[in-house]
Amino acid sequence: MKAVVCVLLIACGGSASNNPDAGTSTDGAVSSDASKAPMDAPAPVLGTMCPSKLTEVARIANAWDTSTYSVHDVLVGKIDNNATSDIVLVEDMYDSANAQTKLRFRVFLSDGTSFAAPVTSNAVFPQYGPEQVMLGDFNGDHLADILISYTDSEESSRVSYVYVATQQADHTFVMGPARDVSACKSSSDERYFALGVLDVDRDGKDDLLTTVSYDGLGAAPAGLSLLKGTASGLGAATCAASATTSTGFPSQMITAERFRVGDFDGDGKPDVIAMDTHQMTLFRSTAASTFAAAPNVVAYDDGIHYATDNVLGGVIGLDVRSTGATAKRYAATASGITASAIGTFASEGAPLGNYDAIRGFAVADFNGDGLTDVIAVGNHDYSDNYPDPVSFGIACDRSARWDVIGGGFPNGIYKLAAIDLGGRTDVVVQSNYDLVVYRIDP
Repeated sequence: MKAVVCVLLIACGGSASNNPDAGTSTDGAVSSDASKAPMDAPAPVLGTMCPSKLTEVARIANAWDTSTYSVHDVLVGKIDNNATSDIVLVEDMYDSANAQTKLRFRVFLSDGTSFAAPVTSNAVFPQYGPEQVMLGDFNGDHLADILISYTDSEESSRVSYVYVATQQADHTFVMGPARDVSACKSSSDERYFALGVLDVDRDGKDDLLTTVSYDGLGAAPAGLSLLKGTASGLGAATCAASATTSTGFPSQMITAERFRVGDFDGDGKPDVIAMDTHQMTLFRSTAASTFAAAPNVVAYDDGIHYATDNVLGGVIGLDVRSTGATAKRYAATASGITASAIGTFASEGAPLGNYDAIRGFAVADFNGDGLTDVIAVGNHDYSDNYPDPVSFGIACDRSARWDVIGGGFPNGIYKLAAIDLGGRTDVVVQSNYDLVVYRIDP
């Protein structure tokens, strides 16, 4: 059975295996002689029962030096372009004397079973602090680079920028110049909204698509900018679509508030799911720098969390705005998007949310049955790691139904992410000092 590994930054001294609040789950029986089933028989229950038992499979002790830096983000991906996933800690510390932020990148490369000693590099970020942080190979050298976004309130205007920290051959990172993301028009109050990293023109280098608003706080985006990957990082922004510009990008993409990227139609090319104030639309990549809207659209709710479903395609939405957490699947195919309910997660903040503060949300195939699983961690009443343990809820696609079960982490966490380690999909958790990889078993 394929297991899932979770990377967790967690308090020191946690138990290697813990299951404090796990419930029980009965695996659905499937007839071995389907031909004898009546015509109106319910659809068979497929897949594997939900896992809930945590087993620690790797730990990076003292990954975070709390005396000087704060962890801004934990990035998981194929940093050095081999078969296994790696981890990058992005840490920051504001230097008030010089009105800048010091960044530190710590790369933990994996051989599939353990992690090497960190490769550390430092940079200066000429802004208050990073906002969104994303991975992409912007110079086409098959090494992952780091994209950082920021909106700066200057003396007379508001301007949004992105920066690329380019990975070197020794796995250190070098910060590149600021790139103004606006290209379609100009105003004194410009703000970026959706960010999408993908190879738009199919030249082997990742590009950046971003929407920008121009009419102040609350205004919808009015321009789609494209920043192409170059040998040195991202180039200058150009206007890909606006009220007066059309270059192969549908006008519906202009007003997107969020992008999610993946090969949703199965043709091997990255597509874009765009979410605006009204609906969620799939834009299929039909040729280099050309996208077409798929016909089926669904309503969009900007108050919930969304994670890309790379197992069966589409996104998963998680709503934690009340005392319970409900999830929906937004499946994406060449026909577009269809929505269906997943269910409600277990209680005790798993992920009770308490008005939208959650500690982790990840989507992957955690039990190895080829179907989508969703894990979410509660907020512990807004406390990062007290009282321990912290519970989680996990939902597993069984084709005819979704199974939901609860479990618990031995320590409080800050962030949850899926990671492939040794041929398994596991989870990585960020907590106090350590990064911990857990396998989730039935």
